[in-house]
Amino acid sequence: MCSSSPRLWFLTDRRIKDDYPQQEILRALKAKCCEEDLEFRALLMDDVVLTIEQGNLGLRVNGELISAYPQVVVVRVPTPWVQSDSDITVLRHLEKMGCRLMNRPQAILNCVNKFWTFQELAGHGVPLPDTFSYGGHENFAKMIDEAEVLEFPMVVKNTRGHRGKAVFLARDKHHLADLSHLIRHEAPYLFQKYVQESHGRDVRVIVIGGRMLCTPENHIINTYHICHSFGDA
Repeated sequence: MCSSSPRLWFLTDRRIKDDYPQQEILRALKAKCCEEDLEFRALLMDDVVLTIEQGNLGLRVNGELISAYPQVVVVRVPTPWVQSDSDITVLRHLEKMGCRLMNRPQAILNCVNKFWTFQELAGHGVPLPDTFSYGGHENFAKMIDEAEVLEFPMVVKNTRGHRGKAVFLARDKHHLADLSHLIRHEAPYLFQKYVQESHGRDVRVIVIGGRMLCTPENHIINTYHICHSFGDA
């Protein structure tokens, strides 16, 4: 179980550790933990060794046996490349040891595939544009007729795409057929009704405990709420 003394870890992946968002979050968390007199530690996924000894879950970090676990772990992993047999296993281990994760493994998995995200949102009654997808990696062509009811232009996205990559606006049926020959089919695509009012807009909202804490206009993350989440996150 987690120790009662206040501890916070920042856990990320070596592939994104030097990216701007991670560096900003790291800087802000360090500053706030220092201000609030919280013990802070930044780790990479590669640093963590999971153990089960005498029936108890444990951790080693770079050869060090960890005896005092964090109450809160802020997680930043590259969603498109998340591996359930490694990354998610580490997060599940921490969660089962009683550590509170932001974000939890299931929340991360919900974002790995765009259609999984829409399934989750639809299940909570969030209004969504009409969206189609399919089984099998190479069935894009069969969707050209099926998706026509969404009308043109329509949005076409790779379900595992990220950072705006592999997103297209299909002008008509012929354009959709051309895309079928040009794109890579390593993952299914989704077909979505075009919402003209949202064209060119990218709105990201961070919600913790049912409260909206920040949007792009007021910085990446509100560290005050994270550092005070030991009791109520």
